[in-house]
Amino acid sequence: MNRPQKVEDLELPPEAFAKHSSNSFDFPTFDTVGKAMLKAKLAQAGFVVHTAQGGGFDVIRVDWGQCRHCKDEAELKSFAQKVGVFHV
Repeated sequence: MNRPQKVEDLELPPEAFAKHSSNSFDFPTFDTVGKAMLKAKLAQAGFVVHTAQGGGFDVIRVDWGQCRHCKDEAELKSFAQKVGVFHV
């Protein structure tokens, strides 16, 4: 049975980590997790949320036959509160 290797045991040169940069996959921030959670909660309530090309979000409720554009995440949260999906 092999024991797990430690980074120290690999004898990698320091240059191997010089170009490392953190991205959304390394450290999810509240913004990325918050947007995804808000979109998921709206989806559970029957809304479809698309990220608009010009910025903001388009929220669609097909059975109502309506669409609403939210210019930023704050407006999307406000809309979610109005329809009872997001609670502060």
